[in-house]
Amino acid sequence: MEVIPWSFSGFLNVSHSWLPELSPGDLHYYGQIPALNDCLYRYMYQTKYMGLHDKDELILPRLKDSWKELLPVLEKVYGADRCYMFENNVFPNTIVLPPPNSQTPQHLNSRWQGVSGVNILDHLFHEPTNNKWANFKTIVNPRAVITPTVHGVLHSQNGCASVNRNIARMYHTR
Repeated sequence: MEVIPWSFSGFLNVSHSWLPELSPGDLHYYGQIPALNDCLYRYMYQTKYMGLHDKDELILPRLKDSWKELLPVLEKVYGADRCYMFENNVFPNTIVLPPPNSQTPQHLNSRWQGVSGVNILDHLFHEPTNNKWANFKTIVNPRAVITPTVHGVLHSQNGCASVNRNIARMYHTR
């Protein structure tokens, strides 16, 4: 992963809300769309697929152990060079449930004690899924994307497929 700093605040008034009336500005909601476009075009010919999601969202396979193993499954089931949409599953970081007895032994969890941030492994409770696909994130072939949005792709060469939740899901800790 490469983090590229964007410092527009000296040149533009950056909006800090997704609602323009709450935080008007020259660049909408922290510049998410320009950042997505920059990422797509910067790495368009360096990667076959790219995940477009936030830092508190993880697209995780359910049938395989990695994206490397997942992507051939997606290509076989939904077709190659497409946009793959993953259903949002919210795990509130305000609710902590103990892991089932068969989970990781406690001495292994102690390795996380010095790591800053939220330990997503502590948050096993998830909100009911609304099945409306209103909020999802994607893995895309960047060469096939014409117009990205914060929650997917508006236009692409080969269309988008809604991935079955038993194959993979988006885990959103907030």
